[in-house]
Amino acid sequence: MNERQATLHGALRRAFRAATSEYREHLAHLGLTARQAAVILAVEATPGLGLTAVAQAVGADQATISELVDRLVERRLFTRETDPTDRRRTCLRLTPAAIAVADDIRQARAAMEKRLEGVLGAEKARMLLELLNDLTERLGQEGRKVID
Repeated sequence: MNERQATLHGALRRAFRAATSEYREHLAHLGLTARQAAVILAVEATPGLGLTAVAQAVGADQATISELVDRLVERRLFTRETDPTDRRRTCLRLTPAAIAVADDIRQARAAMEKRLEGVLGAEKARMLLELLNDLTERLGQEGRKVID
């Protein structure tokens, strides 16, 4: 084993980059990044989320999500509405165009899952998922719900 392959952290980063790169290819025809896709699915799951809740849902900082949402609003995939119970808060909602693309995002995710399972085999994929979930829990991240 060479030095490049010797660290667990390095191997996790390389695997993440490789999987993310391939997932981007599945999303390319939609003109979306992986994070934009995650934000669309988060707001679809809970219409009316604010920026802070979206940032928490996808595991990003609020400044990043704010810029990302600005781009989605410009593309007419999101609308912003003032929360009637708290005028300082903005509620995000999907437009019909985003609702239509959400199914395509789910299909891209399913294709990526199938690809990963195909590369590893069903048993190794199941074992890797268990190991990664265990690692996440032990590192103290289990309480943070992240939609990827």
